Amino acid sequence: MKYVKIIYILIIILIFNLNLAHSNDKVSFINLDLLIQQTNIGKLILKDIEQINKKNIEKWKKENTVWLAEAKKSVGGYSWGDKQLCGSCHIVLNIAWHNVEQIEDPDEDDVYNAIADVCGEHISVAEEACKKIESDSATVTEKLLTSKEVQAVCVDIELCTLKTLSSYQ
Repeated sequence: MKYVKIIYILIIILIFNLNLAHSNDKVSFINLDLLIQQTNIGKLILKDIEQINKKNIEKWKKENTVWLAEAKKSVGGYSWGDKQLCGSCHIVLNIAWHNVEQIEDPDEDDVYNAIADVCGEHISVAEEACKKIESDSATVTEKLLTSKEVQAVCVDIELCTLKTLSSYQ
């Protein structure tokens, strides 16, 4: 029993002594930016990194140019953005014209309001097409009332060409 008490006392003393650890080490910080910018080796490293960066940018531009040319070929010579604008024009004007057809004897104000309602719904995909349609609103409303063909209107306001329109459908 005496030995057990002595062991317990030793364990308690060791636990309390272990928590009182002190360090006399000094900590220093190095300003690596200053070191790299002002030493000869650092300047050489920065120069090498700049050259590698320039080579990578040139390589990326060459690869991107080739990729972009291939992408245009794959969608019939037109970019995805051209097709998206054409499709957006077609969708916006179809919805607007559907709303106008519900009105007896529609006039230019009815067509303009229908287009404004569709574009006012803030469809992010059709935002650019809506800007173009709204900027040419007089032409759009007149053409829709006379021809009643959405496709022709999109071609007339130059959001579509016959080629992008045919590949859209």
